[in-house]
Amino acid sequence: MQERVRYLNPFTDIGFKLFIAAEIAKLTPEESRRYEDSLKAYRDIKNSLDTARDEGREEGVAAQKASLTAILQLRFGQVSAKTSFAIESISNLEFLKNLVIKAALAESSESFETYLNSLVKPAPGLKPDNKVAESTVAYIPAHKPRTKKRK
Repeated sequence: MQERVRYLNPFTDIGFKLFIAAEIAKLTPEESRRYEDSLKAYRDIKNSLDTARDEGREEGVAAQKASLTAILQLRFGQVSAKTSFAIESISNLEFLKNLVIKAALAESSESFETYLNSLVKPAPGLKPDNKVAESTVAYIPAHKPRTKKRK
């Protein structure tokens, strides 16, 4: 049986954290200020990257939703409101990518809708038996995907 090698993780090993805290306590006021500035810069950069990554994912999800709706519109005409609501309720990018492929290969809009309904719960406030007042939603190609507003 192969033995697993365990590496020291400075973010989880308590002994290492205590060692770091002791080393920080020994710093001179100037070294302490530089350390705090460095830590602040690191956190700012990390937060900026995390925000950019999240915004990129949101844009990717919006683009996949638009692509999925466009494919359904081009292949089958009008997209039912129930299908549109189901698509809007999805936030998983990989799931949307797979749905785009399924939409491109679907035999009919009914077969795609059946497949979609087997995977997606109804949107909040929409019961499976409910009739929606507006029976169809048209895809408008000029519409830009919604993205989070920057502050």
